[in-house]
Amino acid sequence: MKIEDIEFKIENSEFYKNNDIAQLISFIIDLYEGNRIENTVMENDGDMLLFQCGRDSLSKDYFIVDITRQIIPDLEDVDDATDAMQQLSTTFKFLPSETAFALSTTSKWCSALNEVNSFKAFIENSPAFQWATKNNLVKIDIELSYV
Repeated sequence: MKIEDIEFKIENSEFYKNNDIAQLISFIIDLYEGNRIENTVMENDGDMLLFQCGRDSLSKDYFIVDITRQIIPDLEDVDDATDAMQQLSTTFKFLPSETAFALSTTSKWCSALNEVNSFKAFIENSPAFQWATKNNLVKIDIELSYV
């Protein structure tokens, strides 16, 4: 499978169409568990998930909750592999508020299938995720980019 296939599945899911943050994050984690990306080696950190939340670092206009799948192709030349690194980010944006910005900025990586359960638990127990599931979502951005 290619990372573009994962992007397609996310964009066409009912969870995305319904702005269901909890189900969409769960779906993205399930896609990670069940679908390997071609030409990556998990043992070399070639396929990982990142959960992060806090103030939007670019616009500062939103509080964000984000889950990103990062892939690094298994290439002989390390520089070529680094140049080919891609991230598929699903970013949930919320209007800024004192309550949201009072939540601690956090991030956590998942780099192996045996870490998935603890990764899910971390997300579900994070104050930012719990806050996000109870507040109005402004929009969801999905972006595939080279890093």
